[in-house]
Amino acid sequence: MFDSTALLFFALASGAAFLAGLRTGALGRAVEAAVLAPLGGFLARTFIGLLLAAGDNSPPVALAVGWGFFLWPGVIDSLFMLLHTEPVFTPPVLLWMAAVVGSFVGMMDGIRRIHRWPKMGGPGFLLDVTWGLAGSTNGCLLHLLNFAWARPQDNPRGGAHRYPKGFCVKPGYAITLGTVMSNLPAHADHLLPHELLHVLQNRLFGPVYTLTYLVWMAVMLPPALAAGLFKGRAVQTVEDWCYTNNPWENWAYARGGWRDPCRVWGRATTVIVTALFFLGAAGATLWVVWRVWLC
Repeated sequence: MFDSTALLFFALASGAAFLAGLRTGALGRAVEAAVLAPLGGFLARTFIGLLLAAGDNSPPVALAVGWGFFLWPGVIDSLFMLLHTEPVFTPPVLLWMAAVVGSFVGMMDGIRRIHRWPKMGGPGFLLDVTWGLAGSTNGCLLHLLNFAWARPQDNPRGGAHRYPKGFCVKPGYAITLGTVMSNLPAHADHLLPHELLHVLQNRLFGPVYTLTYLVWMAVMLPPALAAGLFKGRAVQTVEDWCYTNNPWENWAYARGGWRDPCRVWGRATTVIVTALFFLGAAGATLWVVWRVWLC
């Protein structure tokens, strides 16, 4: 798992993070980045390595890890399987991907100094590069999308990265992936508790959060589209069913932000649909774990 090449990579990651931190003009940021980059890479690679080893590094376990802890490798390899093509993201590739993502997360966290170390900074960072790796992977992509034109808000020890302007799915809406909040302007502090809850959701629920959020949208899309076409407002109905009433968003909106009450389902509908959905999700999760790791 940790041959000389991996150790060399961690050393290079530390050096690169230190130099990147020096560009900010602050030695403290450079040192923090130089420590967190190799540590993040080491923790992520160790975590993924243990998951793969627990399943004997088999193709099914690689596919499950790709879906649960990186997302995109699972999507790509599933498409290749449908085309009867060999998977790209084999266990060695996933180990290197974990090292790269974990190191990048550590570098960015150190440069921006987002963690409150005397409080929950340590556990938060540990979860970001292990259990919450899927969200962190997409958070890295969000960083890269915003590098070209979006300036981050310098908010040390704020618990997350914040881009006042940046990539968004819909104008006027923020998006949070991992610990990266994008398109959250300074005048929208009322949304901050909402977005920070998404950071916590990713840390606590990891792949369950990422996958059930997306599966909810996929499951709700066909009936929402049918109902919307019948009502003559397809786009709004799809948004209402897939996003506005998503259980994870229900929880986040209870913490902050505003949504039109007329577009929110009643309590009984919300409870019944959410319960049925998560019962199905729990069953599917147990089946995957049994078939991949226990069978």
